[in-house]
Amino acid sequence: MPIVEMPDSGSPLSQGDLLKEINLFLTGDAWEATGGQPVKSPLHLCLVLSRPCVIEHKDTVIVASVEKLADKPPRDLDSFKKVLSFLTSLRDGPSAPDVFYLGQIPNMSGRYAARFDLLHTIRVPPTGTERQSFVDRSRIAVLHRDFARDLHVRVFRAIASLGFDDHRWLSDSDLEWLVDSGRAELLKAQSKTQDVRTKKSSLQAHGARFENKELDDAEEAEQALLELLRPYEQEHHARRAMDTRD
Repeated sequence: MPIVEMPDSGSPLSQGDLLKEINLFLTGDAWEATGGQPVKSPLHLCLVLSRPCVIEHKDTVIVASVEKLADKPPRDLDSFKKVLSFLTSLRDGPSAPDVFYLGQIPNMSGRYAARFDLLHTIRVPPTGTERQSFVDRSRIAVLHRDFARDLHVRVFRAIASLGFDDHRWLSDSDLEWLVDSGRAELLKAQSKTQDVRTKKSSLQAHGARFENKELDDAEEAEQALLELLRPYEQEHHARRAMDTRD
């Protein structure tokens, strides 16, 4: 049950169809008094979102841009469980509700995803032979029926899930607990980085070879944790400063 599959020849245009070579447009310079001019999108793949009953009676449909994802998976995917977790997270999109993962598209290289933050209206030929010719020429794949149903939920989440501020919603006690935990973890990461640096200098002093990847990984992990912790520490510091003034 892949996310996308080959379409049935001769079937009508429908929700969940993937179309190729479609000119999509955005409004450029919308902040100007004129309202901006149309700008052609660099993307030419799209996923049909309109309901089948709308598609059947209208010559305009709503689509989401489809883009090729950067082929840069995390460097620490070194086990079955990590790879499975990475791919499942792509599929479900817990941290990226605007991105609907499609996986590989038949006869195309790479991984692809539809963007719910890049929606367009396209005009299609009227129903009949002309429309079917357009569909047969442009459609390259369709969503599997299970993922076509999931599409409804994902579109709703993309629009209706407002979310919360990432760090200001925490109570004072919970924020302090979180920051203290982060600081402890950061100290361990910094200690590990220093241990690797010491190992490097020791090996080099004895004329031995050192693999830089080990140090790169340690520094990358330390920096990622530092950036994750920073806004919570800033919020914690700001609250303590306010308490001091009071």
